[in-house]
Amino acid sequence: ADRAMRNSPDFKAGYSDGCASAGNEGANKRADDLIRDEAAYRSNRAYHAGWGTGFNACRSYQPSGNMPPPPGQGPIPDPRPF
Repeated sequence: ADRAMRNSPDFKAGYSDGCASAGNEGANKRADDLIRDEAAYRSNRAYHAGWGTGFNACRSYQPSGNMPPPPGQGPIPDPRPF
């Protein structure tokens, strides 16, 4: 059943819209820049699942909470690595 849903045109459309929305995330987290068919998102299980899967798959890495990036991977290189 899951495989059939993932191959449906509704899932693929939701995935595409979710992926496009993930790339729109900017500094303003309150901005409503989502690309989503709201009616399909609320009523169509395949579109809803596809949108969430696409959004998560295409979202760029964001550290959770206030955790710093691992050593050597920050925006400013460490002049004294060790």
